[in-house]
Amino acid sequence: FLCLALDKPYIFYKPCATHTYFFIVVYWTMRWRRGKNYTKFGLRLKLAVTAISIYLVWDCPLGLWPIHAIIFGRSQESIAGAPYGQLWEFYFQGHLHHWASFVGMLFAINHAVTSLTLRRLEKLGKMTEFVFKGIIACTITVALFLWFLGPFHAKKYMYNAINAYFGFLPLLWYIFMRNATANLRSHHCEVFKTIGRYSLEIYLLHHHMFLSDETGSKLVITPGYPACNLLLILGMLLVVSKSLKEVTSVLISMFMASSSDKYAIR
Repeated sequence: FLCLALDKPYIFYKPCATHTYFFIVVYWTMRWRRGKNYTKFGLRLKLAVTAISIYLVWDCPLGLWPIHAIIFGRSQESIAGAPYGQLWEFYFQGHLHHWASFVGMLFAINHAVTSLTLRRLEKLGKMTEFVFKGIIACTITVALFLWFLGPFHAKKYMYNAINAYFGFLPLLWYIFMRNATANLRSHHCEVFKTIGRYSLEIYLLHHHMFLSDETGSKLVITPGYPACNLLLILGMLLVVSKSLKEVTSVLISMFMASSSDKYAIR
């Protein structure tokens, strides 16, 4: 919608292309022979095939990567959001996180058993809970510390090259620590909840509100007052993001809703 309304190429909103690509990877992994998703080893074999495919396409110099030119073409013409062409920009953005969809599937598949394990630990007594959760917490904290000492402090190009293999560690640490106890799981931060509701719209619109000139410069409304300028634009961004979310919801209701929806096109 923004691409059409603002005459921008799809690759200008970089994560949208990679998120769509990863969604397709997850969809076809689950859709292919979906009856196997409920067997003991069927889903694991499907994930193994997906992992091998990701490795061969993204990590092995077999020349398989150019198949993406079917979507993005081979042009190296500089356009908004892609100074070296759309294919190269997609490769750069995709390679940064090319294992993300696979790690996400692993997390989703093991979520139920992990949740059950935590709840059972909490019924075994405080000392047992403390010992086992402490072991897990120490293990992932050490892994996070090693990541901080190594990959996190790597030079820019090296960091970009290895981020796909280690970038999930901070997220894994946060998820465990955030949900380590029943008391923590029973509370949430309302600010994060609100930001999460409009996170996609905030990301897309910040290109046009915080930045200008194809992200080449900052938008200034109150020259000489940077703090006031930041707060003013932030407020505008949140208001416009909320409006865009509502418009998007209406459009989805029109084209993809059930027949009982008042916005549905009949």
